[in-house]
Amino acid sequence: MQPEIRHDFKHRVDLYLDNELQMDEQEVLMNEVKTTTFQEAVLVKKETLSKCE
Repeated sequence: MQPEIRHDFKHRVDLYLDNELQMDEQEVLMNEVKTTTFQEAVLVKKETLSKCE
């Protein structure tokens, strides 16, 4: 069973990728990314890539 993507996390990743996240928020997000499970990170990436198609 795959873990659920936390939508607040996904939203902040999208903002970061669009360079729309404040510097202090970027730092908080990077700390969260370090503790994110690999599976969750893959799900976020897949969802992001599917939007680009």
